[in-house]
Amino acid sequence: MNEITEYTLNSLDGIELDSYSLYKSKDNKNVVQINKEGKNVFLGSKYSVERDINKFISDIGEIDDETVLVVFGLGAGEHILKLESITKYNQILIIEPDANVINIFKETEYSKEILENNRIYLWNYDEITINSAFLAVISDFNVGNINVGIFSNYDKVYEKEYNSFKKKLLHYSEICIYNMSTQMVFSLSLVKQFFNNIKNIKDSNYIGDIKNIYKDFPAVIVSGGPSLSKNIHLLKNVKDRFVIIACSRTLKALLDIGIDPDFVCTIDPGEFSVEFVKNLPISNTLLAFAEVSNSKTISEFKGKKIFYGEKFNFGNSIDEILGIDVDTLWQGGSVAHTCTGLARYLGCNPIILIGQDLAYTDKKYHADMVNFSGDNNLITEDDDMFFVEDIYGDKVLTNKELNFYRKKFEEYIEKNKEVKIINSTEGGANINGAEVLKLEEVIEKFNHDGLNKFSQKEHIKRLDKGFKLESIIKNLNKLEEDLVKIKKECNKGIDYSKKIIIKNTDSVDKNVMKNFKKIKKINKQLDTISIINPLLEPAIYRILVNERFKFNSNDSSTEKIEKIKLQTETMYKAAIDGIDLVLPLIKNTVKDIEDGGENE
Repeated sequence: MNEITEYTLNSLDGIELDSYSLYKSKDNKNVVQINKEGKNVFLGSKYSVERDINKFISDIGEIDDETVLVVFGLGAGEHILKLESITKYNQILIIEPDANVINIFKETEYSKEILENNRIYLWNYDEITINSAFLAVISDFNVGNINVGIFSNYDKVYEKEYNSFKKKLLHYSEICIYNMSTQMVFSLSLVKQFFNNIKNIKDSNYIGDIKNIYKDFPAVIVSGGPSLSKNIHLLKNVKDRFVIIACSRTLKALLDIGIDPDFVCTIDPGEFSVEFVKNLPISNTLLAFAEVSNSKTISEFKGKKIFYGEKFNFGNSIDEILGIDVDTLWQGGSVAHTCTGLARYLGCNPIILIGQDLAYTDKKYHADMVNFSGDNNLITEDDDMFFVEDIYGDKVLTNKELNFYRKKFEEYIEKNKEVKIINSTEGGANINGAEVLKLEEVIEKFNHDGLNKFSQKEHIKRLDKGFKLESIIKNLNKLEEDLVKIKKECNKGIDYSKKIIIKNTDSVDKNVMKNFKKIKKINKQLDTISIINPLLEPAIYRILVNERFKFNSNDSSTEKIEKIKLQTETMYKAAIDGIDLVLPLIKNTVKDIEDGGENE
């Protein structure tokens, strides 16, 4: 039994469930009868469950051995038995909206077979926790190979839950696709940014120095949406009572009207963000950056800097190089999410959003004051745009990316109810769960004598723990040694793979098994080197989507082994190429730190 199914069953313990019934259909198969709003309803046909099963299997479509199967509706589980019997390797996620159905299903004679199968995952649907189930079976790599099946009349009987499930699955899939597309485009760039930022770190401080220093003070997150011009000026006379955190795009707009924000965040690896900080007079504003932020932007910023960990792309590599466990901030894809994560890290509550339109208010991309491109700031409508509800209950245009960011805010609000999020944007898409208040009302509520003023320089005073350069250099040299060793092992792995030759299809000889064990050992070593992960992503993606690599149920043992060899050699070659790119970056980084040189 896998942990998802185990969690689902444990969550039902101690809950008093309604009494549902198991019946035998006319074709002698189990069918569940439930009570829905006072009416007895069968989940499937009481005459021919076999017909329901055949339709279910037909509707789920063609599958290969890598297809993830998501099933809405457990019922009596007869269709799951069938799906289990016609698949060998596929992961099957069953979403059951009714805990009572799971309870009655356990009375079937075959329930144990299904529940204890490690590739079958059972989850009692809840829109808040459903991502935990998706995470178990759906990744950035297999998101394009998912087949969904609805058992019998489940979409009608549980219409509300089904519609919610569809939206949640679509949203989760969009996240995976977004992550993969970002990885494919920025993989090499991210690695270069990583090492350039090691040089930036030597001139910065650790974010842990200022954790919770502004506990229960209100924070304002200043984003660059079209509505920003409506209320940004109101911050001018209240900054001693609010922690002001700017997205990098809005920094100049704030400085231009005499507001020095306390913090500015940057997360974008693209060079366009350099324009947001270039040649700006900085006094007490701290720049928060991560290992994947654009290194030229960090170098161009003339004020003090604090470093936090991103850790999505490179895992704990930054911890190993710096020699400490680096704290992370909440991230949702946009810099505004990171600003919100910083506010919470500082202990701020409530968190007030302005300029967070997440839509094309007044048909504009940004507020005019933060339009750095010099181009026309008015949008041209296209097929990617659609309408959502705005804060006034009307409609406003948005697109998939902005809507994705909105949903991430909603997820954060749902999971962090102890934090009050106030949407003072005065325009744009409505963020469910955020209280809508005009900024004037927020200022009136929090700008009073009972709220102690905080020192604008408190976050500067606390910065006293820089990073130990000797330790960084030592750890970089150790990383270089480890990569050289892994490269040698990968070359050996390619040789081991080529030596695997199947002479007898009825059995696998000892030499073949010996070489496979050696490869498995190398794979474990490779898993420990997360610094080259982004460079492996394209190879992993090719393996997962290319038919040459995929296992099929009609493959012979020889064909499967040949595919394993092909996968192995492809991965090792990608790892070797990645290591060859990283090694000179490490050498240059060490040299620049020792010489005190600037970033390229």
